[in-house]
Amino acid sequence: MCYLRVFLFLLGASLAHSYNFTAVVTTTSGPIIGEIVSLSTGHTVRKYLGVPFAKAERFENPQPPTPWKEVKQAILPGKICPQVEIPIAGQTTAIMSEDCLILDVYAPNITNSSLPVMVFIHGGGFFAGGARSFDGSFQATIGNVIVVVIQYRLGVFGYLYNGKKGNFGMLDQIMALKWVQKNIESFGGNPQQVTIYGESAGGASVALLMLSPLTGGLFKNVIIQSGSAVANYAAAYKDEGVKVSRLVGESLKCSSEEDVFVCLKTKPVNELVDEGVRSVSYGLRTGKPGLVPVVDGYFLTDTPLSLLQRGDFRKINVMIGVTNFECLLTNVLPLPPRLSFGINVTFGVQRDIFLTEARSLSLIRGLTTTLRESVVYRYTDWLNVNSPISNRGMFIDMIGDSMFTAPAVHSADAFIKHGLKTYFYCWEHRLPNYPGTNVIMPAWVKAYHSADLHFLIDIGIRKGIQGPEAGFILNTLKIWANFATHGKPDAGLAEVTWPEYTAATRQYLSIKPNFTVESKLRAEHVAFWNDYLPAAINATPVTAPPSTCGQESVKQTGSFVLGLPLLLLWICFIKMAE
Repeated sequence: MCYLRVFLFLLGASLAHSYNFTAVVTTTSGPIIGEIVSLSTGHTVRKYLGVPFAKAERFENPQPPTPWKEVKQAILPGKICPQVEIPIAGQTTAIMSEDCLILDVYAPNITNSSLPVMVFIHGGGFFAGGARSFDGSFQATIGNVIVVVIQYRLGVFGYLYNGKKGNFGMLDQIMALKWVQKNIESFGGNPQQVTIYGESAGGASVALLMLSPLTGGLFKNVIIQSGSAVANYAAAYKDEGVKVSRLVGESLKCSSEEDVFVCLKTKPVNELVDEGVRSVSYGLRTGKPGLVPVVDGYFLTDTPLSLLQRGDFRKINVMIGVTNFECLLTNVLPLPPRLSFGINVTFGVQRDIFLTEARSLSLIRGLTTTLRESVVYRYTDWLNVNSPISNRGMFIDMIGDSMFTAPAVHSADAFIKHGLKTYFYCWEHRLPNYPGTNVIMPAWVKAYHSADLHFLIDIGIRKGIQGPEAGFILNTLKIWANFATHGKPDAGLAEVTWPEYTAATRQYLSIKPNFTVESKLRAEHVAFWNDYLPAAINATPVTAPPSTCGQESVKQTGSFVLGLPLLLLWICFIKMAE
């Protein structure tokens, strides 16, 4: 009877559309069938899309999905988690659902078993993004690995915290990793050789998963792209998470409830999504915590900074890095007004705007008025004080250094201090055009935030790339796969020599068509954020919020914990020429 059901399923599907189906794969929840797709490289890949790995009621921990007996078709993208609509990009409520805990699997169409596994965690400031925006086909086939792209709850649904429970988005990620452990062998993968990687909020998620006591045995290597656990958007203190929950409740007339979750469970999805967007805007302008992971004593037992200092994290191999223009994102699509906050730097930044932003943004904890002036002083080109072009460059560097580069270096230093094999990189290459267009990007734009994703995990805009760019893509895909396979990114690549990161040299790989090894990335600026400002804050009496583990000194908490949940949207952006 089982074979008859499979035959009838395939017959019905083939009448509707011409698919080249995979064999049936049995998961712990039920049988699925995917599609075999031919790629422009000549490879073929097995794709399984929208596979349920969990289910969850609103504001409840994830549970195993409801089992099924019939063969489930896994050939179309699954629904993304509720988030703000961008209709012109096809991101509408029609493709959203609270039942969104799904993942996609990409596997080489070969008979080999026990392949390394790479699990990708998308970014988006913890309030946007989804698996359907990414395609692991090229990484899987060129690197000879299994790629899994996961989803997790976002915004209010994923990161509201009532003082007792929360961090649902992070628990979703852990549930997906447990699914991989139980099921990836059925797809030809090795559960003992799992690498997790992510960019932006996904990179911060990877770093936080390293610190959590709940993730033992779930992964062997990590790749942290443009994120870190000690970045100022990565985690909130317990009392700060409760405050955000209270503010959301008050806004939606749930403030009288003893447990705000009880009331918010009755609210429409769109109202909760709007509250999430308001939280992001509030965080951008004030530096106060938004909807981000919380130091709750369960997922995170202490602040990320304290855990890093003590070496209380998974002892595994690490690859970590940034792009060289992290502040900048390109605004290709017209966005809803509620998403259009940020600073348009297309034609430069006027001095008054630079001063206003530099003096108001809470880039790290504990900045006094005097220390904010230190930031202004450090990031002023005194030979061209009133030049909009100069101020633009300084502003972009200020955000990139404080939110990305300095936290990444801080993390790498902690990893090697506690004996982890660590590789650092700076991504310095971008596509010549605005993403998805034929319009040339201005020459002053370097490798903007997420520029690496266009090469590493196909997001639908690099079709038809040939020549030197194709060779560069091939090499970078091999580097990422080599790290997942061998724990060493340059294994077997004559074009690349990548030394380990050490305290003495702080060597890193400059990733561009002609790879080079450099040392001490933006050393003076990194020291300003990692050493000078925390020391100055520690010397200045301030009141720091309490952590879940008791009051800490300002020296311990004075860098890179909270603030601006940037990551998919804009602090500074450029618009495509019309």
